[in-house]
Amino acid sequence: MSQSAHPPSGGMTAIPNSQWILNRLPDLVLFVLTPILIVPVIWLLTSRGLDSLSVDVISTLVAAFGAMGHHFPGMIRAYCDRELFQQFRWRFIFAPLVLLVSCIYLSHQHLNAMVLVLAVWGYWHGMMQIYGFARIYDAKAGSTAAITAYWDWLLCLFGFGLAVLYSHGQLANVLSSWYSSGGPLFQPEQIVLARKLCLVAMAVVLVGFGINYIVQMRRGSRQSPVKLLILASGIGFWWFCMVGIENLVLGIAMFEVFHDVQYLALVWLFNRRRVQVNTRVGNVLRFLFRGSVWMILLYIGLIFGYGTIKLASVLADHEIVKTTLMGIVWASTILHFYFDGFIWKVREASTRAGLGLVNAQPAAVRAHPLREMNSLHLLKWSPLVGLVCWLVIQELSGSMLSSSEKVERLWPEEFYQAMYLNLAEAAPGDLHVQRLAAVTLVKQGEHSEAIARLTEILRQHPEDSQSHRLLGELYLRLGRFDESLKSLQSAASSARSDSDRASAHFRLGQLDVLRKNPVAGQREFRDAITIQPGRR
Repeated sequence: MSQSAHPPSGGMTAIPNSQWILNRLPDLVLFVLTPILIVPVIWLLTSRGLDSLSVDVISTLVAAFGAMGHHFPGMIRAYCDRELFQQFRWRFIFAPLVLLVSCIYLSHQHLNAMVLVLAVWGYWHGMMQIYGFARIYDAKAGSTAAITAYWDWLLCLFGFGLAVLYSHGQLANVLSSWYSSGGPLFQPEQIVLARKLCLVAMAVVLVGFGINYIVQMRRGSRQSPVKLLILASGIGFWWFCMVGIENLVLGIAMFEVFHDVQYLALVWLFNRRRVQVNTRVGNVLRFLFRGSVWMILLYIGLIFGYGTIKLASVLADHEIVKTTLMGIVWASTILHFYFDGFIWKVREASTRAGLGLVNAQPAAVRAHPLREMNSLHLLKWSPLVGLVCWLVIQELSGSMLSSSEKVERLWPEEFYQAMYLNLAEAAPGDLHVQRLAAVTLVKQGEHSEAIARLTEILRQHPEDSQSHRLLGELYLRLGRFDESLKSLQSAASSARSDSDRASAHFRLGQLDVLRKNPVAGQREFRDAITIQPGRR
């Protein structure tokens, strides 16, 4: 939620003796210290040794009923708040049409440009929500200086950005999407330099933030202690999810839960206040946000219902249906990011009233289309549109759709080899890209380098079944049967999923056949089929 994308104006005043949005306990639980409730869940899940399938199921459910579902309350406000709709009617009408057509086309072409945009914009969106809450709490404390707002923004920007640069898994994901979209390869030295420069910038921001805090306090404008808490919890939890958790998919899912709880609770509270103080909000909002338990359950049910679109896109078998639904999901996500950039601006009197900051009259309605769809607004978004168009052209000209049952966009084999080796250098801590780099070295005939890379992976991750199996397969190819046996047995014993365990036993069967032991080979093949019956 980016309701404070612009610093509050100096004339905004807080309601006296009200430093909380709701009250102390609900604010701490729903907005500020929510990670304290989520971290034990992470610990419980990881301590039980979740396999990749279980993590994927959790991630899919969170993405459907959390990430996708939480778009719905913003859509309700955009299209059911009469005053807001009149103010931005042309954006609300034309943006969905343009995005639906564009995203469905990109999805049917299996292009990666929108995947990259959604990832980077998602980081920005999560960062701006923390910044927005910080500004709300500061406004309630009467701290509305523009310079304070800018230091808050810089702290959030570098706090979130630096975590992405130091999260080898997340960095590898972003770079992979960039390369697969047609972007040029970055040199590993450039990535290292970017990390150092951002680290220095972060140090400067922390010093500037501290100096401004002291200066403002001496001027009598004391910043909200709750703001400091939410900055620490939001940025700290982002670092924990990106860098502190080995399984990045699980980390992203847990931060999404934090983000969604904050958003859904605040939107409910905001609309409840809008209904109470404004007669022009519309009948749908007035009905849904009456405050009863049944309405809260209906609110949650509608959110879950909207999230089924994402779930259907994952579960659909028909290719056209699947890609169409995915395009709708992309369009919904972009609309959510885009709408949140202007429907929650704290400088608007109606928004301040809904947040309990002032007793404000409803904002004046701007109905003239030329004012709403002005050239300045379009110009602001033109760089993003231009970047996406350039990436689409690059990918269309450099890749092609596969003709297999699993339709996807493919680049030449040399492209993937260069990309995997580049990613391995840029993100040495990412286990997945290190494995891909090892496989690439094998394809290039660099067997010694591949063995050295896999050995290094296993030194850092001795229980990684896939790396044990890859090393065993390489030894098998080279005729080093004893070393292959040892590696494949380690792969079978350390496997955490049926797929990995079955693969290890299948390779052990092949090894036994090559060692002229067909009986033992048949036993291993039977074990592989028993573990994973559908295996061929």
